Amino acid sequence: MPSNFFLTLFLTAALVVVAASSCATPAKDPTSDSPKELPKPVSDTVSGYDFAGFQTLPMPKPGMICTMELKPEQAACHGAGGKTIKADKCKILCSVPIKNQSP
Repeated sequence: MPSNFFLTLFLTAALVVVAASSCATPAKDPTSDSPKELPKPVSDTVSGYDFAGFQTLPMPKPGMICTMELKPEQAACHGAGGKTIKADKCKILCSVPIKNQSP
């Protein structure tokens, strides 16, 4: 019984170390070959990709109402396997880089 306790304690400590080290790793721009770090968003902003590249925009205002139309950025983000991120003025960002597919 005591050996199981110490094994559980050891594995828990190992998980904490792994989790802490992965959080300390800076984010890298996946669209670039250079090791440039992505800017860290401020608490009142959201970050993601649109057709122009990586963007940091203001968060949506509370109570903001947007139309229900599907935006090209949403379709491209879904096609790329990303998650959409809402920004101020009904703008849409994506969690992964996207390209405009329309001619």
